Amino acid sequence: MKRMCFAVMTGLFVLLLSLSCRSINEPEWGVLEVEMEWVALDDGASLSKTGSESTAPDESALSACAASISQIYFQIEPGPITRVYNEILDSYEIPVELGIYNILIQAFSADSTLLFNADTTEILVQSNSLTRIKLSMNPTFPWIAPEFVGLGSPLMTSDAFGLSWSRVANAQLYRLEESAGSAFETVSELYAGIDTSFQVSGKTDGHYYYRVRAENPVSVSPWSSFAHVEIRLSDELTIVTDSLPDGHILESYTAAISFRGGVAPFSCELIDGYLPQGLELTPPADQDTVVLISGVPEFTGVTVFALQITDSGNPQQMVSAPFSLTILPQPLQIEPTDLPQGVVNSPYQATLSFTGGSGDATSWISTGSLPPGLNLYSSVLWADILGTPVQAGSYPFRLKIQDNRFPQLSDSLDLSITIAPVLLAIAPDSLADGQTGQAYSQILAASGGTPPYTWSIASGALPDGLSLNAS
Repeated sequence: MKRMCFAVMTGLFVLLLSLSCRSINEPEWGVLEVEMEWVALDDGASLSKTGSESTAPDESALSACAASISQIYFQIEPGPITRVYNEILDSYEIPVELGIYNILIQAFSADSTLLFNADTTEILVQSNSLTRIKLSMNPTFPWIAPEFVGLGSPLMTSDAFGLSWSRVANAQLYRLEESAGSAFETVSELYAGIDTSFQVSGKTDGHYYYRVRAENPVSVSPWSSFAHVEIRLSDELTIVTDSLPDGHILESYTAAISFRGGVAPFSCELIDGYLPQGLELTPPADQDTVVLISGVPEFTGVTVFALQITDSGNPQQMVSAPFSLTILPQPLQIEPTDLPQGVVNSPYQATLSFTGGSGDATSWISTGSLPPGLNLYSSVLWADILGTPVQAGSYPFRLKIQDNRFPQLSDSLDLSITIAPVLLAIAPDSLADGQTGQAYSQILAASGGTPPYTWSIASGALPDGLSLNAS
């Protein structure tokens, strides 16, 4: 560029003309300053601070990869203008002509692996000015850990289940590992591939832990948070008890409803009907497989209800069954259990009563034989055995009583009456005196007992000349 000055004098005026001359083909220049930050972006939004702890970028991995950069490559369009830098600077200044540019930046490792890249468009560079831009370099490796999704309850009742995890940018492979503990001291690799799900099968009862990470040839992501699965294989949940024992009013009652299968803990509820008043339902405790019905029933009658049992498996099992429970009056009981002895030809009376039941007896039934001369006379409250026995002996029989309730109650009792003969007696109890040399006779008579009689001298001896003549 040349500056020329001309002075022209015309009369009173002096005209100074200053011309600025520029080569037509000489371009104007500006300076483009590019600053880079090694922060991962996702759809243009930094996740370095906004994500949860489990989904935030692994900043140490980013820093490590940034530290392994050995070459920065710039390509600026139009032009193209290329620049290669073998050192990492805070910023790069590149002189360019005035204009609007698109910029591509790539960061490579020593083995020419692409680690980061970034691009931008329509950057205006003006004359004699410094145009500053700041680019966030996106990693080409999976910098965020995948996370398990849709697992639901950790308790499984099947030996097969599915694991799924989130997809991660730049991942070319997902690696799934299994361990018996959350520390993953000993691991087995279950899967390595591009899919984001895997079907686990053939497991036995126990605890299993899983983790997954994303990989590509550049680097690997952190491991995911672990997923815990507990396997409990069991039979189908089934109620075993099919009926309940009867209870009695105002008497303590306990009955158990047993079941099997399913996964503890269990819950239970009445889904229809109700329990007799005074009774309550006790659900299973911990690992128990028994539901208790207990209490003191306050009224008689029949109640019908349905019980449902639910387990804690995945999928959850439920089973229900109908039951009926009868509460009876106090049981019938005949009293006394022993009857007095009788004597032939002597009047006899024995009174029998009962407890429990409805309080009214509809029938007293005797089977077997009462002693000859005795009969059973009954009412709604008691029964009498009356008469005069005429024959000695032992006479067993069964007495049965029934009340007037529904369902009808009854009680049976085996009894026996012994009839003794009249006591054996000899009369008179003293004898007349006799005289020596004169005839003597005294009649003795026997009564009671059972004829015929046998006579004999029990002790001592008759006077000389006298003898016992039995007839």
